Amino acid sequence: MDDIAGDLALLGADEEAIEAWRAALAEEDGEDFAVWPENWPTVEVFLALSTQWRWTVAMSQAGAVPIPSGIDYTAIEPTLRLMGREPSPAMFADLRAMEAAALEVLTKA
Repeated sequence: MDDIAGDLALLGADEEAIEAWRAALAEEDGEDFAVWPENWPTVEVFLALSTQWRWTVAMSQAGAVPIPSGIDYTAIEPTLRLMGREPSPAMFADLRAMEAAALEVLTKA
């Protein structure tokens, strides 16, 4: 659980978002969440792409603030191939859906 909180922080999630994630986990009585078998390949690829996010920097009164802008799409095809998977429009669409959900959480102010 602390590994995931650390990963969220590395991806730019603020403390409020991390605490919201922890609260959501607590409400689930510590149970793991389920991933439908047909979605597991997308989850594995999404996790493999965790170091391939693009970031921009915005200036504020507090200084530079990193803002995630999304996955570097040029990394998707080689990642899939190295994982022994063929690229497909369906996988790309699923990854974009996960990316959009992650961006919603990571950029929540």
